[in-house]
Amino acid sequence: MFDRQFEQLFRALHRIEQQLSTASHEEKEILREEIIALRAVCDRFVEKWLTFEEKVVYLSELFGLEIDLEELPKKPVKPNPVMQPVHVKAIPLPPPAEEEQIVRSFQKGVGYFDLLMFPDAIRELERVVALDGQFTVARLYLAFGYLAKEEYDKAAQQLNLVAAGVKEPFILAMVHNSFGHIYAAKKDYARAAEEFKQTAEYMQDFRDAYYNLGVCQYNQKLYRDALASFLVALDQDPKDWHAERIVSSIWRKIGSPEKAYQHIEQAYRLNSSDYDILMEFADLCLQQQEFDLARSLYKRASRFYPTAVQPLGGLGWLAVREGNTPEAISCFKKQLTLAPNDRQAQFNFGWALLLEGDSGKADQIFQKLMEFEPDWIHTRIGAARVALEQGNYHMALEQSAEALKLDENSKELWFYKGLAHSGLGDREQAQQCWNRCRELLTVTTEARGESS
Repeated sequence: MFDRQFEQLFRALHRIEQQLSTASHEEKEILREEIIALRAVCDRFVEKWLTFEEKVVYLSELFGLEIDLEELPKKPVKPNPVMQPVHVKAIPLPPPAEEEQIVRSFQKGVGYFDLLMFPDAIRELERVVALDGQFTVARLYLAFGYLAKEEYDKAAQQLNLVAAGVKEPFILAMVHNSFGHIYAAKKDYARAAEEFKQTAEYMQDFRDAYYNLGVCQYNQKLYRDALASFLVALDQDPKDWHAERIVSSIWRKIGSPEKAYQHIEQAYRLNSSDYDILMEFADLCLQQQEFDLARSLYKRASRFYPTAVQPLGGLGWLAVREGNTPEAISCFKKQLTLAPNDRQAQFNFGWALLLEGDSGKADQIFQKLMEFEPDWIHTRIGAARVALEQGNYHMALEQSAEALKLDENSKELWFYKGLAHSGLGDREQAQQCWNRCRELLTVTTEARGESS
């Protein structure tokens, strides 16, 4: 009866999906309104369906009909008199009213749950477990409902009751998985990880358990453990671009940019429009000196997300690298227009002004940043560079030394500190700083697998 209408809805949604991939910002707004309108149509179907279900339940109760709401209607078959049995079959007694109520409320509760109508689902499922405390699946759904509403204590109470009365691996896996979500929501990642490990022991093919375990280990900075968990999740679902992106991030953290590149490239193949994937892929391209690909990724991100500031920053720094300072300043100005209080955009603009030779304006920007972000290393780097440009070597030395307290492995800072010592005539100290800079450059080069 409704197949045609739903086919039209899905055709419209498919068309919108295709248009979104190339839509401008204004076109996306129009398509967003169209999606909202389609959703409103579906909401009306849901409302009608709920009214229909209530009417079916009412008729079942009023006339004593035995209706299984999960059963599809069957085509009636005309009786064949020749094949009729000679004896009369006894009419079964109707089930007790309490049992009817349990079945009816359970079916309604699960229906509400599937529609994400959690308060309604909880109301029906509470009625079920009040009538039959041994109805394990109903109690498990009730716990899910509380979990969805973030009523964690109530969810835990129901989960403990479920765990006490069952031995089925699947249900126990769901109990531990739910407890894992409760502890993760409370940021107790160590206990959450233990629950997800238990989940995986009961259900080794449940990929969500490994994914969730990986998230908990990542949040505990147990990066190698997290990597192992996410790789298992990827084995079970190779098209999970979320997992590919996180694996790439982990490889970056443990010092393997080549493997990070491989996984972010795969994530991009699976989802070429996700903002985080675009930015992380572009950044890794810069590390691998694939500047043209990085530029195309930043441009793609800027086109898909016109209000985002990071893609403009990436394009600006590519222009800096090419010596195109006016283009860099143009990009950084656009950044500041979109986000006047963004500290990275302010730093970028100050640095570009410094390269253009306007150390006075650059100094104003870095001094303002210093007021609000004194412990941000880039603030100190900018101030040190301005001091060098102005010949204030004592200030350059002071700013470099303060910045090295924040990151003693910054190649740029050791280089600037060496310049400051050199400007003050301390050649031996300058050479020590530059030697340290060379050591760090060598480590970085070896980590990338490149020749020195």
